Amino acid sequence: LQQTPGLVVMDGLEKVQEDGSRGTFGRLNSPKLRDFLDQLAAGYVPELSVLITSRFPLADLRDKHPRFFRTQTVDQIDVAAGVQLLRDRGVRGTDGQLAAVVEQCGRHALTVDFAGGYLAEYAQGDPATPLDLGTAEQLQAAAEREPDEDRRAVIKQGHRFARIAGHYRTAMLRTDEAAMALLERICLFRLGVDCETLAAIFTGPDAKKVSGKALARLNREQVQRKLDWLVRMRIVEECGSRNAECGTEDENSAFRIPHSALYSIHPAVRDGFLSGISGETALASHEAVRHGLEASLKVSLGEAPGANPSDPATLDLLEEIVHHTLQSGHVPEAWDIFRNRIGGFENLGWRLGAYERGERICRAFAGGATPESIRPLSLEGEQRGEGDQH
Repeated sequence: LQQTPGLVVMDGLEKVQEDGSRGTFGRLNSPKLRDFLDQLAAGYVPELSVLITSRFPLADLRDKHPRFFRTQTVDQIDVAAGVQLLRDRGVRGTDGQLAAVVEQCGRHALTVDFAGGYLAEYAQGDPATPLDLGTAEQLQAAAEREPDEDRRAVIKQGHRFARIAGHYRTAMLRTDEAAMALLERICLFRLGVDCETLAAIFTGPDAKKVSGKALARLNREQVQRKLDWLVRMRIVEECGSRNAECGTEDENSAFRIPHSALYSIHPAVRDGFLSGISGETALASHEAVRHGLEASLKVSLGEAPGANPSDPATLDLLEEIVHHTLQSGHVPEAWDIFRNRIGGFENLGWRLGAYERGERICRAFAGGATPESIRPLSLEGEQRGEGDQH
């Protein structure tokens, strides 16, 4: 990279940034990526440029003020561009009618695209269909408790996403309940997931309590057709390998069929649909995913020993199992997987040097908090008084 001139485009970087609920808003989750961008912004790789798009500010670079870092706010698209985007999606009407939809969406490209898909599919392309994305007063009320100005803007846009997702939910429950159930369960996966895994976990007679009758009665081919439709609607993203777009680096992950497509969902869209899933449904689904991935692990490893793994694909699978085990409420079991099957810090840190993965897993146990935001136990003890016995 240092010898070859080039441009790297990182689109949608918010997938690997803090959303502000736990750590610093906009901080990158990946230490390696933080270091890489720090080096570039400081001018140590002069032949390489990086173009980044994100809904969140790049807090790491913003706070350091490096010489070669520039920001350009593009929160809003031109009305004319929004109108054309709606027309491309199949929305009919005059420029004035479509411009009104663009304004309702906050002139935010992804929101306009999301709304356009709904209008084209479920409202015969009629721009007069009420979207009810919130008045200025309602949007202000949704964000008024947030002190960070950047995060307030994201909260307002998330409010619009949730409203549009609600419209999709109502329409899909009326026309295709199985597709809605499938979409909700894709939202539970942090990384891309393939059709085989979804069908294995969420279809069949034993899956009715977790998936509902509509999804459980599908076969693998029918699940694939639902996925194809969700991709055409631009609700779900399809990627051909387990790469950065899908959330990990290894295309030969243990929980996918080789060369099969992976399906993921944009964080903003995911949040909109997750807001409509009941806690009980989410809990049961995480439990089902946990057991399904455990079965995949046994198939992929066969007779291979499970202690201190080094294969990135196996570590990806174990990390995902930890996530779903935590989300289904089994904290001791999740810690056992980390310590005794992943190998804890002895394996990840000392043996493999996989500090980033280790930090990410430990943060999951801490509710997503960053190391900097957690007060060390030793300091807490010191503040109790020198005479205390611990």
